[in-house]
Amino acid sequence: MKAIKRVQRWCLNPSFYAAAFLRRTIAGYKNLTASDRSLLRRGSAEWLSVTEQQYGGISRPAAEVETGRLTSAGVQGGDRMTLLYHNYGACYARFLRPFLLREDDLIIVEVGILNGTGLAIWRDLFPQARIIGFDLDLSNYHANLPGLLERGAFFSGLPEVFKLDQFDVPGGGRILCEVLKGKRIDIAIDDGEHSLAAIRNTAKMILPNMAEEFVYFAEDNYDATRALRVDFPAVNWSHRGQLTVGRPR
Repeated sequence: MKAIKRVQRWCLNPSFYAAAFLRRTIAGYKNLTASDRSLLRRGSAEWLSVTEQQYGGISRPAAEVETGRLTSAGVQGGDRMTLLYHNYGACYARFLRPFLLREDDLIIVEVGILNGTGLAIWRDLFPQARIIGFDLDLSNYHANLPGLLERGAFFSGLPEVFKLDQFDVPGGGRILCEVLKGKRIDIAIDDGEHSLAAIRNTAKMILPNMAEEFVYFAEDNYDATRALRVDFPAVNWSHRGQLTVGRPR
């Protein structure tokens, strides 16, 4: 009888249902990663998650920072879309959807490419777009490139990659101007060092080069939205957890 009463108390506890929901969700997620991408809508949250896993997406330790500048550390990328890590997939799917109809002339810039998992996702999602990646240390990307190619990445062309320091705003601005050659960025992703200083610096480099219709993502910092609203009040900033999204007003 006591055992029955304990079970009844558990069933009345909301955490009982939350735990059950989490178990079912994780089980569904594990099945999803093994599913055929052709069964999923291109650009959906599920498609983004499966694509990230296809290219070796895993959890990413925090980058090391030394004397205010990003240093090379043994970090790995590929944790943005998956349910069990940052779970940004639904947000990315929502804000990238309008660009799926006009991909031919798109320019997509990612700062903080690490091993290139993100670049592989963007290339699959926008095969005809110009994909440009920046990082302080490109060795992670070049070391992982053969593995990405073996998994089928970049079938429509390799991305362009360049070295860029998020803590050198004038230098970074010059590099962007040289690379863009007067063109404008449609989609920008800041997945770099994640400190407020780095996020604000990166926005100072990139936002002046954005197209009239754009979306700007800054990842992994709860305080970024508030800071970017102060720095760039003309942009419509919102957030979903640690993901900040900027759009034209």
